[in-house]
Amino acid sequence: MVEHPDIVTLVRAPSPSAATVLLSILLAEGIPAYIAGTLLQDEFALSQRLMGLNAVEIQVPRNRLEEARKVLEAARQAGRELPE
Repeated sequence: MVEHPDIVTLVRAPSPSAATVLLSILLAEGIPAYIAGTLLQDEFALSQRLMGLNAVEIQVPRNRLEEARKVLEAARQAGRELPE
């Protein structure tokens, strides 16, 4: 996969459902966030992800990385059980 220099990985979620939770928290706070590989993805990668064999990367713009980390940390401190 070709990485875009302005998009970086924030966290690796253990499953697609965990990734969806993290993604929704970030989006609710106005931080653009993406699941890596969802735009251009082959069937093999998709099957591996759905079977839980690969971690799911949540990516954000490089200039929002620290803000995104703070949002997830605040959610954890507020008692949300989030994947590590």
